[in-house]
Amino acid sequence: MLKGKTEGLFQLVLRDLERKGIALKSDTIIDATRIASAVRPPKGGEVSETDSEAGWTKKGGEYIHGYKTHVACDATSRIVTGVIATSADVHDFNVLEHLLAGDEPAVMADKAYESKARRARLKAHGIDDQLMYKKKAGKPQPSWQNALNKLWSKRRGLIEGIFGTLTVERAASIKLLYSGPHEIHCKSSRCWIKYKNVKKKCCI
Repeated sequence: MLKGKTEGLFQLVLRDLERKGIALKSDTIIDATRIASAVRPPKGGEVSETDSEAGWTKKGGEYIHGYKTHVACDATSRIVTGVIATSADVHDFNVLEHLLAGDEPAVMADKAYESKARRARLKAHGIDDQLMYKKKAGKPQPSWQNALNKLWSKRRGLIEGIFGTLTVERAASIKLLYSGPHEIHCKSSRCWIKYKNVKKKCCI
């Protein structure tokens, strides 16, 4: 997992926002977005000779060769508070703890992040667990879990606007190539640093 060379600058922007009185201590939303590699995907799920760090993942029936940007954002301000880049084959579940500060009142994430052990760890640290519930195979999902999933999904969906920012930034570039997790992290971080500066007028 990679936080990259821009991590220091990223944290500097967060501290500047806090000095300006912008609180970043509300609930945290965690999610990930897929980014295709710049190289031609190899056949048959093989490793690319040109971009050997890229991996394969499948979403909605579509296979993607590339990377993931895992993101944490403050639920109230929608400011990105953490970014990690990985190969696309790294499961979202494995990254959640690496994106937490440890003092969040609550953590929101989709069903990919849920487990009984994780819920227990969050409770032990005094963090409210708002991880959506997975339906157990062969059993109907309890109505209370469906109700909580519906309630939490509305707030968790705020992070989709954050990913939209990255998509627009990429589309605005004439040629923005992604090759390697270092480049993924740096370009994603720069995009959100720029977003923070424009929206919140922070100075670094």
